[in-house]
Amino acid sequence: MAEGVPIAKAIEALRSELEAAMDAGKDSRLRFEATAIEVELQATVTLGAEAGGGVKWWLVDASTKGSAERATTQTIRLTLTPKVVSDDGTTQTPLLDGQD
Repeated sequence: MAEGVPIAKAIEALRSELEAAMDAGKDSRLRFEATAIEVELQATVTLGAEAGGGVKWWLVDASTKGSAERATTQTIRLTLTPKVVSDDGTTQTPLLDGQD
């Protein structure tokens, strides 16, 4: 089975999108507090064949559905609590405007 998108890359992309929403909404009167973000992913696990390859989790790609069906897939539910960390290390709950 071809490797898909690593879960870390998917979360990195989600983080970028949330930061873009924060930037877009910084001057808006109406904002949304991001208290919890629930993400549900379909993923498969692979074990590296070479020494030290380790276990990796990959998002299931719809274009490789035939291959993914031969592998065991799992549903992973994550609840992420976003925090904005200031330079001094203090945190606050981010505000989003929901616009792209």
